[in-house]
Amino acid sequence: MKQVFSPVALEGEQPVLIDPSLWPLLNLTGDPTYLALRRQHYGHSIVDLAADTGKILGYFQRGRSKIGGIPTDFVEPLVGWEAHGWLGCDRWDTTEWQKALAELRALGQWNIFHSLYHSPQETERLNHGARSLGMPVINRNTPLRVVHGFNSWDEYYRALSKTKRDRYKKTMNSQRKNDLRVTFDVSTEQIQDLYQRRVLRMNAADNAKDARYQRFLQAWIEALRAENRLETVGVWHGDKLVAMAVGFWRDRAFLFNYTAYDQEYQTASPGSIAIYKIIETALNKNARIFSFMGNYAYEKLYSSQILMAHRVDLFAPGLKGRFLHGILKFKQDKQAEMIAPRC
Repeated sequence: MKQVFSPVALEGEQPVLIDPSLWPLLNLTGDPTYLALRRQHYGHSIVDLAADTGKILGYFQRGRSKIGGIPTDFVEPLVGWEAHGWLGCDRWDTTEWQKALAELRALGQWNIFHSLYHSPQETERLNHGARSLGMPVINRNTPLRVVHGFNSWDEYYRALSKTKRDRYKKTMNSQRKNDLRVTFDVSTEQIQDLYQRRVLRMNAADNAKDARYQRFLQAWIEALRAENRLETVGVWHGDKLVAMAVGFWRDRAFLFNYTAYDQEYQTASPGSIAIYKIIETALNKNARIFSFMGNYAYEKLYSSQILMAHRVDLFAPGLKGRFLHGILKFKQDKQAEMIAPRC
């Protein structure tokens, strides 16, 4: 589906439509290297699903919480920054979805299933399959920040609003003023060193990246590098790495994995330099879509385009599932009522 837009529209939030063939490329659950490493490092917490079911629904872990004071067992996507970019396969017919959901239902010992992000087509299939099995459903829209519809960095830059172009110019001036240099081959050790320097400034509650995650991250980066899918940008002051951006390819889709910067250099905007450069690299290498794998506030500085995905919460059949569905549906409706425009 061809995307049509005007440069002026980029100033505000701009929903985009993408070719259905791109949705699977944004799906980490379909990446065999990623899944193999996830199982290696987090296998003990993964819900045991049959292989075909895992390919459809994704891979999940169990958890427990309380909703309205009621102990609730749930199944949710595996932890990690990259979970924000997880999308379903978008290539299975309704019959396959029903088979997968039937296995999930048969597993038992869960009250709520928190799905991955889904395309509109996949959301429809998931809803149909769940309701046919008597499982109540709640759908939630979730925007993902993207850069889409550009054939090069220059084309993207020309489409930016004056405000965004002025910010880019200011950032590049800061690079020159502060004598920062950019490289495009940051080693795993350098990535981990800067990552750790940043983590040390975070409190324990905010930092969910334990030693196991560090081991997984190192293995993931090395695997991407070996497969020639990794892109890195480093921003240096002298011999010190002060910012980086890391992303990777899935065919013609580019997924922006994460960024970090040394807070001592914050006023020089090294993190912004790194992000601009990795967007430039991806677009000039013919990325059909650049995904930020989330929708964090800072990402609005680089793109006004959002891809609307969907989260689907399924509730186990039975009285408890229906009761929990009623509680959360009531909350969802009240929130929608609060933000609805007044006539």
